[in-house]
Amino acid sequence: MELHEYQIKSLLARYGIQSPPHLIIEKGQAIETSLASFGIEPLAVKAQVHGANRKEGGGERFTRRPKELFEVVKAMLGSQIVTSDSGPQGFTADKVMVMSIPSIAKQFQLQLWVDGDGEFVLDLLVGDIQNRI
Repeated sequence: MELHEYQIKSLLARYGIQSPPHLIIEKGQAIETSLASFGIEPLAVKAQVHGANRKEGGGERFTRRPKELFEVVKAMLGSQIVTSDSGPQGFTADKVMVMSIPSIAKQFQLQLWVDGDGEFVLDLLVGDIQNRI
């Protein structure tokens, strides 16, 4: 089972685990109206598609300028994002997540999957974060 980042944030929130403020914008939704209430800087725009290389495929952009935010969201919605899971045809970005970027000192990433033998594999990655903007 693969979950989008916004789905994971929603699931974690049910159990009291906080994450940075975010907003989901879907294709066909009024972008300006949606963004009007979300004025936190700096901002990340992330296409909600599956795959490990979303950033390299153009599915992750960062900005400090609210005026640029509208153009980034508009360009990303409906675009094809090529990831390691999509093949060359890519995935269509029908939803994007706009989120504030907190000041982060360390990143922890937890991955859980089932291998070919039916065994659970748990992986914890820890790394230093540098300012991406």
